[in-house]
Amino acid sequence: MPCKVKLKKSSLDYFRRLARQSELEIEAYLIGTVVSPFLVKIDQFCYPQEYTEQTKDNVQWSPQDYKRVRELAEKQGKRIVGTIHSHPKADVVLSPDDYESHFTEGFRVLGICSVNEKKTKVHFWINDSSLPCVVEYI
Repeated sequence: MPCKVKLKKSSLDYFRRLARQSELEIEAYLIGTVVSPFLVKIDQFCYPQEYTEQTKDNVQWSPQDYKRVRELAEKQGKRIVGTIHSHPKADVVLSPDDYESHFTEGFRVLGICSVNEKKTKVHFWINDSSLPCVVEYI
């Protein structure tokens, strides 16, 4: 049974637009619910006020911004279920760093948005499957 990620198309479209406008990596934390081992519902994409590091190959949030998002999720009775970040001028594949940080951080889902010549492609993965998740819009 493939994993499914449910999210608002408008939220993903907004992330794609931001990714197309930036030559540097961008990242958002994803607030939602792990409904079952095979279903993750994403309710909100959260963006940093500023990155502590942002290059073409890496992006990092400040501890203060991460704390703000974690508190927001807890206030809503939800959790941070994962992240999504862009790969400017690169494929939509998990790099060794993506794979390692995904497991280290302990989130359930990881999204990657590749941007090539203003075209985007997005995949999500869960931490116990090498196959991309099925995306369903709500």
